Amino acid sequence: MTPQEFAAQRRGLTEQLIDALLALFRSLGAWHEPQAAEFAAQAVPMVHGAQQMMGALVAARTAELASAALGVPVTPPGLPDDVLVDLRGVPGELVYHRPFATVYTHLGRGEQLDEALQRGATRLAEIAEADLQQTYAHAAQAAMEAVDVPAADRPRFWRRVLVGSENCGLCVVASTQRYRVEDLNPIHPGCDCEVAGIFGADPGQVIDPELLERVHEAVEELTGASDRGARAVDYRSITVEMIREHGELGPMLARPRDRFTGPGDL
Repeated sequence: MTPQEFAAQRRGLTEQLIDALLALFRSLGAWHEPQAAEFAAQAVPMVHGAQQMMGALVAARTAELASAALGVPVTPPGLPDDVLVDLRGVPGELVYHRPFATVYTHLGRGEQLDEALQRGATRLAEIAEADLQQTYAHAAQAAMEAVDVPAADRPRFWRRVLVGSENCGLCVVASTQRYRVEDLNPIHPGCDCEVAGIFGADPGQVIDPELLERVHEAVEELTGASDRGARAVDYRSITVEMIREHGELGPMLARPRDRFTGPGDL
């Protein structure tokens, strides 16, 4: 399976979940507190099911990559639910009540019901997207740590594999580096990069120096400046900020103007 094929499977699973949740949300007929509780009670098991499917997909992909690297058949590792579901530290029923809070807020501002419902639906899709993205990150880490090979053959490092013709600038920079398995894969919403374990010897911190140089050269050509840490003002204006902490989702790759709820806000 190519990284593009794997990304398509991940995207398909995410879109199926979002479509199902939006259909349920729009079918309620009323969006008061009783309907919000009814929706959350149905939505959370749907999300958990999709997260478990994501875990199985990641485990199978990890085994496939291990088999190709080691030249032996590898069985997908079993992943426990605690690395797949309820990763925000907030009950799912509260999380999936939030689209209704968005509806109430915009109705209170005088917007029409249709417009307020669309805003709620947009927030619902964003929540589901983030939940499956977070599951992917945690599952990838757990699968690399538990892949069914001798402990000495398990990867100690991973790399970010770019997918598609367009990638944010920071993902391109990140793809030139290797990271330790114990370091959680940072995410940003909608990212389709693949996490791939590095089997064998440590390749060193920079694994693609030529691409790294091209990225910095391109940034300097576009902005007149570049920065090796990818944090200079001009650099951030065309890429994304390095890592910012989200109160529930953990480390994320964030665009410069994104403002996430931090631990102190909860």
